[in-house]
Amino acid sequence: MQAFTAGTIGFHINQLSPKLTNPNQLLRIAEVSDFTSLAKSTINLWVAQGKFPKPILLAPTIKVWRVKDLHSWIDSFRAEPAQASDVSVQAPL
Repeated sequence: MQAFTAGTIGFHINQLSPKLTNPNQLLRIAEVSDFTSLAKSTINLWVAQGKFPKPILLAPTIKVWRVKDLHSWIDSFRAEPAQASDVSVQAPL
């Protein structure tokens, strides 16, 4: 198992950045996770719930997302302000 250091992680993030300039670039789930700061399990759950863009299936075990679809999903949060009824806040006990 490879030990990750700040330099290794920084290198990986720097490798991802140029990909994000091409809107048709395809990203695997690990890269989508890095890009959105969401856990892979959250991405899979939200795809199943219709809260996250569906991936493109290249093969039964290979799923990818287009960068432009991720940007559109993020931009949708700016276009539609959250409604008061959409937010559930629980008072502390």
